Amino acid sequence: TAGQPGLPAGSNLWWIRCRLLQSSYERAPMLEQVLTSTVRAVQALTTRDEVLGGSTGLPGQHFQLADTPVVALDQPLQLTGADGRRVRVSSVQVEVDEGAGGGFLAWQEVQDFYGSGPDDPHFVVNRTAGVVLFGDGRTGRIPVANPQNANANVVARIYRSGGGTGGNVGAGMVTQLQTTVQSVDSVVNLRPAQGGADEETLDHAKLRAPQELKNKGRAVTAEDFESLAAETPGALVRRARALPLTNPRFPGVELPGVVTVIVVPESDRPNPTPNQTTLSLVCGYLNEHRLLTSEVYVTPPSYRLVRIQVRVVVDPTGDLGEVGRLVADGLTAYFHPLTGGEQCQGWEFGGTIYYSQVYRRIVDVPQVSRIQENQLTIWLDGVAQLPCRDVALNPGELLYSTGHEVLVDYGAQA
Repeated sequence: TAGQPGLPAGSNLWWIRCRLLQSSYERAPMLEQVLTSTVRAVQALTTRDEVLGGSTGLPGQHFQLADTPVVALDQPLQLTGADGRRVRVSSVQVEVDEGAGGGFLAWQEVQDFYGSGPDDPHFVVNRTAGVVLFGDGRTGRIPVANPQNANANVVARIYRSGGGTGGNVGAGMVTQLQTTVQSVDSVVNLRPAQGGADEETLDHAKLRAPQELKNKGRAVTAEDFESLAAETPGALVRRARALPLTNPRFPGVELPGVVTVIVVPESDRPNPTPNQTTLSLVCGYLNEHRLLTSEVYVTPPSYRLVRIQVRVVVDPTGDLGEVGRLVADGLTAYFHPLTGGEQCQGWEFGGTIYYSQVYRRIVDVPQVSRIQENQLTIWLDGVAQLPCRDVALNPGELLYSTGHEVLVDYGAQA
């Protein structure tokens, strides 16, 4: 019962004790908020009792799920089937009715069929494609065809689908309850969702695999730090650059044993910037893999705003508005931190802006005849650069662009 000033007499209070698991810090931590009635939420669609089709009794049958990609369960479920068998559900609960009065019985999901015998009721799920695959009678049992239920004796009893970058919604975007929950009036996500990632492309896997085999989970070289930062679990790191001998608190001073890692997240913003959660995840992951003698810092990129001012002459058959738009869009794409540069893999960290390459990018646009003499200016952070000169950046800096000024006309007619 409270008796403190400012509190109504008879109020009930509770004490909350917080312990610091790691007590080493440069500045004492400050408690920002205490939030009650919070739960963890996962972006996923639950599908129940989906009929996949009927077994033909042939080896290697596969069935397509309606909703993809399939999301694995955080904690697999242990179920007991109608026949008394224990089944472990990792992502999809599949049941098969093989007739003979047994009804639908749950089958076991496995990672592959290498350990499956001819009588094992096993199946494999390609979660990305949403395909359920059964065995061939040698490795994994073949579902028996059921004439009494010829087209519907294979059922996905329950599974979840979703994920990807589309689930990374901003703070305050989740505000609706899809089903009524007793004593709950409203919901809201106070922080942005994170962790959703699209399927890795084959080209990216080809680039990642050699580096992963090389570093073997240890962060020693700059390339090791970059590779490990990009694969940090739960963090959407699109690019990373390690700067050896660099401490962000002492710019320009080389310090042995120190590495600063710059991370660029997946984002639709013109200047993708990681939030504090992403920085903490990457830093923690690198700390687990670094040498004891090394010191690592993780920072967001330092961006420079580049803007191009140009006057171009358009071919007589060209559309002035369309050509102007193409030039401006092309320049924005060229300087983009994720998809820009000569190789379209993001502007190089600390990469020089070459006047000749910017010139070529403009004149290569269809229907552009030429650039008016002395009518191409590079602006960096609001400052006009010297004409016909390359523009150097500091190590680790990136570019982003907006507001290009493209003037178009047909020029003097002969």
